Amino acid sequence: MFSAWNATGVLIGDALLGWLLPLPHIVVLLVLGLGTSALTVGVRGLLFPPPLRHSIRQDRRQLRRLIRTASRLRDSDVGTRCRRLKRRVVLLQLSYESRVLACLALPVGVFVAWGSARLEFLPPQATMPLEITVEMPISVSGQVIHLVPESGIQATTGWVQSISPHTTRGNGIASWSLRVASREAPYQLTFRWGTRTLVHPVLVGQTRYLKPICDHAGQVHSAVRLTEFRPFGLIGRVPRPEIAPWMSGFWAIVTFGYCGLQALAKRPYSVHPETDEHSHRPDG
Repeated sequence: MFSAWNATGVLIGDALLGWLLPLPHIVVLLVLGLGTSALTVGVRGLLFPPPLRHSIRQDRRQLRRLIRTASRLRDSDVGTRCRRLKRRVVLLQLSYESRVLACLALPVGVFVAWGSARLEFLPPQATMPLEITVEMPISVSGQVIHLVPESGIQATTGWVQSISPHTTRGNGIASWSLRVASREAPYQLTFRWGTRTLVHPVLVGQTRYLKPICDHAGQVHSAVRLTEFRPFGLIGRVPRPEIAPWMSGFWAIVTFGYCGLQALAKRPYSVHPETDEHSHRPDG
């Protein structure tokens, strides 16, 4: 279910945002984050108007004062009525906020799915070596696995590799360092191991990348080492829960962008607009 939604979100994101991919990743992230901030401010302004938000804040502030006063005067009846009224005001606020969240869930979900598939890593380029590993059960250590030669690929470490035990991970591993030429169509890296054939697609020299990890039957995995995109060069991967650097940068931009737009759009609202400054001037 989740993988299907993720794939759908990536397709929608490519249709809407694919034109951004030739730009540097940081520019794409800024457009995505600030666009999300503007969308949030706009939707919230339509579904939860600022005058209503102001009135609710004023009501909650006044009710807190009344509850403190009733508690100080030991007036339980007034305190109970004010607490009941405060709960109703909070529920009203939550009902409006839930509508905003419901409307934002789909577009923000598409942005996150698309960013996870297009911005987590930098696309591999022909000027850089491409490292790929195949991991398998440690019981097959010592066996031989080879990468099938293909036009446009040079294996600087050789086509044939021996499966070596990896003591830290507790499995067998074989690695290649490749020089791969740019082309629009993905390469289908083909590995022969005994009677088995493993295929790992790789896209090189383009504005996007393919999934770096492929799962094969029998606890076998192949992985291409891609360079992680770190926004501003400062944000790293959060270990628990694991959050990719691009995601940390995205939410940071969304947060600062939202606060900035709210500050620009903020203006005083009167709960009783008919009592303006002119109504307090004396006649004549």
